[in-house]
Amino acid sequence: MSCATFQEVFSNNSGVVYQCDLESCFYVEFEGKRAKYSVRNLMQLKRKLDHFKIEEIFAVDSLNPSGVEIVTISTTNYCYILNPLQIIRFRELLDQTFFNLHVNQVLKDCLQYAVLA
Repeated sequence: MSCATFQEVFSNNSGVVYQCDLESCFYVEFEGKRAKYSVRNLMQLKRKLDHFKIEEIFAVDSLNPSGVEIVTISTTNYCYILNPLQIIRFRELLDQTFFNLHVNQVLKDCLQYAVLA
């Protein structure tokens, strides 16, 4: 990683997300692949993953019998070829990442309010 100081936002068995304040970006490591995303691109990736309906991928009469999905973000060079289980794991990684970022912001706001009060 090119960022000298980064902080882990969330990690699980499938991957880890780091935040780099110097570059205003996130580094995502998922199943051995590392990618650098802006906040906007990371949100776009999350929306794309959330768009997949896992129950339809597993359906017997699915239009995609392999169950494999290709996920790309138009403004990046990264491409993921994911099976349904990987989609679920990637969703979990990003869901928890955004949850942690939200909780950190709420705590920061509360502490700032307490100092001003």
